Amino acid sequence: MTKVPDIWYPPIKEIAKYQEAWTKGLPIRITEKLHGVAVGFGVMQMNGEWDFVDGGCEPNESMMRLLNNICDGENQVFVYGEHIGVMGLDYGVKEPTVMVYDIMVNGEYLPWDLILGHCETFGVRTVPLLYEGPFTWEIVKAMTVGGSTVANPSTFKSDFKGREGIVVTPQMETDSDILGGRLIGKSTNPDFANRVNKTYTYWDK
Repeated sequence: MTKVPDIWYPPIKEIAKYQEAWTKGLPIRITEKLHGVAVGFGVMQMNGEWDFVDGGCEPNESMMRLLNNICDGENQVFVYGEHIGVMGLDYGVKEPTVMVYDIMVNGEYLPWDLILGHCETFGVRTVPLLYEGPFTWEIVKAMTVGGSTVANPSTFKSDFKGREGIVVTPQMETDSDILGGRLIGKSTNPDFANRVNKTYTYWDK
């Protein structure tokens, strides 16, 4: 087994700091940003041999079946997810769980419907989808706050039961000169950021 560092998935920047990168009406999806540990799993070819690579935690059988099915002996696959129930917010899960937010095949990110299809087939959970439609700042701000949709908040043991925030992604993969790469952004819930008496004012800048 080959270990790889947790630098596969590029850091997601606060959308409020790069507002000029986003265009009103752009078809987007918004998913809930979860509080946990970012992990990655992959099947890739190295020195002519197929090998499994991981970063963050051990995959379960369902995740391995998903990877092997997509790979099918010819595709390099990387699955990215959030390992929840291991720190901070517990989300009411009985044991730590990986929830997928992206899959890359041969260097290309898959559309959400394909991600969902693969994960449903093999019983792998995905992060909650909150919205699909045209981009507006009103939608982004409204979706940033509120309760978590992972599970009924009454099952949470942690004091904070809201969402950490959201991740905004175009429905069609898009590059941004402003961001210097993939167009993707996050918006952090001020209630989450301020839960330990911090002052969070991204939207005021």
